[in-house]
Amino acid sequence: DLAHNQHLLLADEPPVLAEAVLRLLGDQALRERLGAAGRERVLARYTWPALGAQLSSFLESLAPHPAR
Repeated sequence: DLAHNQHLLLADEPPVLAEAVLRLLGDQALRERLGAAGRERVLARYTWPALGAQLSSFLESLAPHPAR
């Protein structure tokens, strides 16, 4: 769920990769923005606590709820 130009720069071919690297080298604000946004997304979605919460929610959705 990472988005191009929001959390990272996607580059699937060598010329596109070279262009992305040059773009990052020449734009400190872009490096800082992508770095901060990417780190925030990874901490929110892919750390052990975040993954554990997602798994717990999923497992709870599978379990039948007792009648109250």
